[in-house]
Amino acid sequence: MREREAYQTQVYNFFALPPVVPALCNAALALTVDLENVPAGQLDAFAPSGLAKAEAPFTEFYNSYEQYRADLAAWEARFGAASAAAVEATPLAAAR
Repeated sequence: MREREAYQTQVYNFFALPPVVPALCNAALALTVDLENVPAGQLDAFAPSGLAKAEAPFTEFYNSYEQYRADLAAWEARFGAASAAAVEATPLAAAR
């Protein structure tokens, strides 16, 4: 039971990632329409494509995040990590 609960917690935490929740909700709504059209006994056949649709917002988020990391690394390679840190450390009031 402990292993099952730990696994369910991991699954829940995956699907509850705050920046992805709005897109996940939209994907889930679209899936409900798709599920209404799945013939009885065909859920197993539908499941892989349905799960892919549910996972799409997460794939997009993580792809965007990886692109951000690549862009940041390119910035730091060009301008140095200290310049990015200096921008982040500048107080808002000083920027006015």
